[in-house]
Amino acid sequence: MEPAHHQQQVPSDPAYAHLLGQRVLLRQSVGSIKFAGRLLNNPKAGTDIWLGIEWDEEGQQGKHQGMVDGICYFECEFHRNSPQYGNTQCCSFVRHGKVQIGGQTLREAIIEKYRPDDMMSEQEREKLKKVEDEELYVNTDKKGMKKIQVLGQAMSYGWRSDYKANYEIALEFMRISELGPKGGLAELIPNTQYLYLDKNLLYSWDQFYQITRELRYLHTLVLTGNKFKRLDPSYMLGKRSEDLINPYLKELILIDMALDWSQIDILAPTLIYVEQLHLVRCHCKHISTKYAISKEYFKNLKFLNLEQNGIESWDEIVGLRTLPVLKRLTVSKNRIAEIYYKPGFFELYMITMEDNIINSWKTFDELNKFKTITHIRCSGNPILESFGSQQHQIGLARNIVISRLQFLKNINGSEIEQGERKDAELHYMKKAYEEYIQAQQLQVRVELQDEKLIQHMLEVHPRWYELVETYGSPLDVVSLKKEGTNIASTSAKLKLEGNGKTLEKKLLLSMTVKDLKSMCGKLFKVEMLRIHLTYIFEECAPYELDDDLRQLSFYSFADGGRVIVEQR
Repeated sequence: MEPAHHQQQVPSDPAYAHLLGQRVLLRQSVGSIKFAGRLLNNPKAGTDIWLGIEWDEEGQQGKHQGMVDGICYFECEFHRNSPQYGNTQCCSFVRHGKVQIGGQTLREAIIEKYRPDDMMSEQEREKLKKVEDEELYVNTDKKGMKKIQVLGQAMSYGWRSDYKANYEIALEFMRISELGPKGGLAELIPNTQYLYLDKNLLYSWDQFYQITRELRYLHTLVLTGNKFKRLDPSYMLGKRSEDLINPYLKELILIDMALDWSQIDILAPTLIYVEQLHLVRCHCKHISTKYAISKEYFKNLKFLNLEQNGIESWDEIVGLRTLPVLKRLTVSKNRIAEIYYKPGFFELYMITMEDNIINSWKTFDELNKFKTITHIRCSGNPILESFGSQQHQIGLARNIVISRLQFLKNINGSEIEQGERKDAELHYMKKAYEEYIQAQQLQVRVELQDEKLIQHMLEVHPRWYELVETYGSPLDVVSLKKEGTNIASTSAKLKLEGNGKTLEKKLLLSMTVKDLKSMCGKLFKVEMLRIHLTYIFEECAPYELDDDLRQLSFYSFADGGRVIVEQR
């Protein structure tokens, strides 16, 4: 069946066009009206007015995608970017009058939740009293309905009823569809700074602007889960954006609202003071490839959350690099395969890119070019998941990220501890060289000036020569022995020397330095806390084993090596 948006649509009846976009309730299902009018070539429908509804949840009441009997009435909008789109049924027709349109006003929701005595009429008080009395009875097996006593109820309502003085108003899941007459919000909740309207039945950007214009001290507005009628590109014509701006509004949360960037682009002139913008689970799949990002309109934006938008390329994000004060960027749970550097993002210190499809270390090398990235969240990407889920495997991946990002201070919410960077970079530098000579099947050491080595390192490990400059050449501490693929590659035969005697032992490379100290304490009768170990291999420089949690494999233990056991 041809998708609805590829066919000419039957227009709604002009007499019912005012219903378009409004929210409806049918039992536990919530949806938006996309069509209002008569159905064509359908004898069963008669001449009745039918409402074409797109339901918020796929499969709840849905029977089609806006097309019936080959006739297209409307386009499925909310689920257009769903992975199941094309197979799912998210729309249906309901006779006008058989479904509840809208819910209650914001004033009614305040009365329901906060019980403000000075706002209620006598009729409203009696209605609430009846509801409260019904809520105070429970059904018992022996005595039927029995009244329960709620301690502190009057005090609770008394505290909540002082809603006008509250700077935080929470009205989530209250079925609010209307805000009341213009100017009413300023009288109802004049001091509100934080307003939570999650999962209500609001449907229009006119309502958004009524909120932001009337609540002049509003700092944070949460509209998660409301579905607004799509803006026409001409929406701002005839309007002065200056009149729609609220300079106090700093945080705007528009999660799960099915918005694409075209809507944000239209709203942008009125959002110039917003510092945090949350667009999680929206439809912002295409951003800078289709729209010019105005650094003037977003000049105060410090945090942008684009999690779970179906973004498939960093090309969509790179246009944000001109934003002057953008400090935190979240692009988790998208389909980004690589990140590359272009001049910009001068203030960006944190990037969250978990659960994408990044499968190359090149992305981390590019992030290092930003020079400002100090915090990163990157778990769930194939390049890191390939290491495994064991603690030491996660640690290896962590060390590589630390080593490739020079300025990093925090990874996946964990601070990089003092000394951790040095250990990580030393190990990384050594392993990079070992992998090179093993891949080239070399039997002799390659000097640092070797052209092939230089070319390889600059391409695969861009920071390698920088680390050599910092820590010195790794050539003297690298074993030329090839790593096997059998059990022998997991162990090494070494000599333990201490207290005038020498013992030969085969040690598992998965042992930690702490485990080795414990063994040496028993073998040489030395108190473990006073043991100091030094590893020597052939003509290489001695290496102190000073990190109890490191595995022996970190130090490239190999057959023929020596461990000097001293008491300090």
